[in-house]
This record gives sequence, structure tokens and C-alpha cells, in this order.
Amino acid sequence: MDENTYARFWAKVNKDGPVPAKRPDLGPCWLWKPQGSMGGYGQFYLDGKPQLAHRAAYKILVGPIPDGLTIDHLCSVRHCVRATHLEAVTLAENLRRAETWKNGAEASRAKTRCPNGHEYDEANTRITPSGRRACRACARDRAAAQRQRRRQAKPQPRPLKEFCANGHPFAEFGVIRGGKRVCAACTRERVRRSRAKKRAASPIPPKLTCKNGHPWTDDNIYVSPRGQRSCRICHNEASLAAYHERKSAKPPQPKARRETCRNGHPWIPENLYRSAAGRDLCRICRLEASRRHEARKFAERAVTPKQLRTQCRKGHGLTGDNLHVTPQGKRVCRQCQRDRHAARQARIAAGSPPVLYPGRGNWQRDKTYCKNGHEFTLENTIIRPDGGRKCRECGRLRSREFMRRKRAA
Repeated sequence: MDENTYARFWAKVNKDGPVPAKRPDLGPCWLWKPQGSMGGYGQFYLDGKPQLAHRAAYKILVGPIPDGLTIDHLCSVRHCVRATHLEAVTLAENLRRAETWKNGAEASRAKTRCPNGHEYDEANTRITPSGRRACRACARDRAAAQRQRRRQAKPQPRPLKEFCANGHPFAEFGVIRGGKRVCAACTRERVRRSRAKKRAASPIPPKLTCKNGHPWTDDNIYVSPRGQRSCRICHNEASLAAYHERKSAKPPQPKARRETCRNGHPWIPENLYRSAAGRDLCRICRLEASRRHEARKFAERAVTPKQLRTQCRKGHGLTGDNLHVTPQGKRVCRQCQRDRHAARQARIAAGSPPVLYPGRGNWQRDKTYCKNGHEFTLENTIIRPDGGRKCRECGRLRSREFMRRKRAA
């Protein structure tokens, strides 16, 4: 401990304390001057945190507190910090020495009989979950007394009434509802009065149609054997729907075994397949239909050479020296190129910035053959919408290979 800690500690100690009445042999107490914390103990700031004053005094004057031990006041004065009045003991020993423990638990533990005189032996003693002793004989006596009180307090059954409040005999109109006996005649009267009151408050308009909109007339009213009235049209529709439902529920009659399909192909399991609707279909017919469909689509997709234009957009003829064919196979008007060049030179002379046009790069335009070795001629070149070129012969080869694989499948 540093000198500052010692100075702070002794500045708060009063060595002229009284002699404890419990242990006068220990000498006068050293009392802690500042106001105590909750419970009457003092506080001292040590090792960077607040601690109880008597624990801090033990650490300063004696040494560190062993693990699992607490500091007990031998003088029973909580704000005493004298080292000879402090002792490190276990928590159980500290509680055992306390006055409250001696006057309570120790006195109870020393008893050998319960308040009613029954002995606390092994057969008559029960340990409660809280750790206390309980007398089994007293528990049996309390349970017997409680049963006797319940038997005496049980109400006697009342004699059954023969008539209700309105004079109806229970022998004729009495019913049991919810565990009680009530009069059915009185209940019906209450229901009738309640319904009459509701009808008087909000009269029901006359019924003109049924719930499905059919006219509610005498000719369209059907009376069942039970006396219930219903719509005749709805009754007929429900009867017809029930008839069709019963008819559809009957098992289908076995059909004659088929030997061929309608095109004469054999109707055998190897030539059948199950459709999404659960029907058996001919596999050869399906394959022939697929081939016909692919042939029709291929004929529709057949590419025809596009008719060449004879004039550009501005009306210049695309013939002779005025026609220029780019490496991509595109036909360009030379007069339009000269006009655009002259306009660009005029903008540059006037000081306007040149207009830049995005391109795909010279290395793509300079190609004369595709990746499979076909020459980019006018008849063998397809210009894409983005300005790129495609080989027409490669497209034909891919289509043929696709059809060959499809027929093989």
C-alpha cells in the first residue's frame, strides 16, 4: 500500500471508541468516522473500487482475504475497523455467530418436541423443501380436522320442486339443461315473446325471390314431406346435380381391347406413352407429327435473298462509281460520304468540335472470313441490327445439325 492510501484510511478512523459489551476483553473499538452505507457498514475506496470499510481494513492491516471466507466482527459492531476485532471465517460460521441465528435457528434446532408435544424422531419428522422440520402427527391431525369441518359444512340436499314458478308440473315439462332443471313450457313461452317483440320492432319484408334469385311465387314453391318450403327450381337443379354425380360415380364399363391406333400402328405397351392428361397415345404418331411440324417450321424459316436497293435514302443511284461495298458487305453511297465529309470540314473550319461516331473497331471490319473459314461475300453475309456481321453458311449448318439431332431423338 502507498502512503496516500494509509493517510486516507487513518484520517477516517476514530480510535477512541467504546469497549464492546459482548467482548470487553478485546479492548475499545476503532470506529469509522464517515456515514455508513446500507446496513451500518462503512465504505472505503481501495484498489480502484469502493469496498466495505472492515474488509478494506483487514486487507490493509492484516493481508488479503482468503478465497471463500468472509470477515466477521467479534465485537458485533458493524462500523468497527480494528484488526483484532476482525476474523476471516466461512459464511456459515459467520451466520452461526450472529445474534439472529442464535435466537432463531439454533434454538429451533435444539428442540426435541413439536408445540403439541410430539417427539421429533426419525419416523415422525419430515423435512420441508425450505429445510425446516415438520411433525407428521400434527399434519395428520390437521388433515382429519379439515375433513370433519368439510363434512359438517356440506349443505343438505333441498327437496325437489313439483311445479315451476308458473305452475307447470316438472313431471311433464321438466328438462335438465346445464345441470339445472328448467321448465320447457316456460322456455317456449319466453322464446315466442322474444320473437314477437323482434318482429314488432323490425317487421320482415315480404319474400320476393329465393337466395338464387328465382321468383318466390305459389307456382315455384315446393313443400317437402316435412312441411318445409323451398324453391322448386333450386330443388330440381339440386336433384339433377345429384343424379349426375351418382351416375359419374359408377365404375366405367370395360372397353374392348385395341390392337392398332387410328393410323394402323400397333397398340402395344412399347409403342405407348402417357400424356399429361393421363391418356395413352401412340408414340409413332407423335414422332411423325413432330417431324411434320419441324419440316413446316423449317420451310417457313427458309431465308430468301433480299432484293438490293438501287437508290440510297437521299435518292443517289447505287451503281457504278457511286457504289462502295464495305468489308462487312454493306453497300454505301459515295456521294453521301462526300457530303458528310464536306459538312464535317465546314464545322471544323467554323470552330465547332467534331462529331464522333461509335464503331466496333477496325479489326472486326477488316475480317474477310468467319471463324469456320467461310468468306464474307455479299451473298454469304447477314448484317445484324447492331451493325455486326454473321455468316449465312454457318447458320445453315447449325440448322441442319439441330434437325438431325431432333430426328435421331
